[in-house]
Amino acid sequence: MGEVPVEVDFDELLEANPDVVGWIYCEDTIINYPVLQGEDNSYYLHHTLDGTYVRTGSIFADGNNRRDFQDANTIIYGHHTKDVFMFATLDYWAEQKYYEEHPVIWLLTPTQDYKIVLFSGYHTSAYSDTYQIFSEPGEAFAEYLAACREQSDFQADVELDENAKYVLLSTCAYVFTDARYVLHGMLVPVEKACFKE
Repeated sequence: MGEVPVEVDFDELLEANPDVVGWIYCEDTIINYPVLQGEDNSYYLHHTLDGTYVRTGSIFADGNNRRDFQDANTIIYGHHTKDVFMFATLDYWAEQKYYEEHPVIWLLTPTQDYKIVLFSGYHTSAYSDTYQIFSEPGEAFAEYLAACREQSDFQADVELDENAKYVLLSTCAYVFTDARYVLHGMLVPVEKACFKE
């Protein structure tokens, strides 16, 4: 899992839409999408890369996060569609076997590529403390990470670095009112797939 498995032309993507902040990909799954970020969390809920209005919207980062994934944690949202697109499969990670088959998701950005090393997944409320954004690491963030890990449906032998950057992937779930399924992962920088001369 050392080499980045996909190549993304960010020059072309950014020319099409400067709101592109990354690309998220997971091998052998449906997850293979650009990540956008608007000024708020409503526009890309129902708009695509080219500005088309669709109910399924886009995968997008929280408008309150920095655009370069340099906050201690960044929240990335995606719809749970009935036709199993976008983030509809996030709750598959509730099964230990599925996690073991897919322990890593990839996040590519214009300046740096990352492995998202997953360490926790669980159901939570849309209004829970899970949706806190921490701009910097510290004691409160360390406690947050520990609480997230404690709730996990799967067991992951991942040593967390309190000074690393993290992402929270979130989608709707239908097990109770305003339910969400979330995955937490640590960003581990990797070399870019290719370099331009």
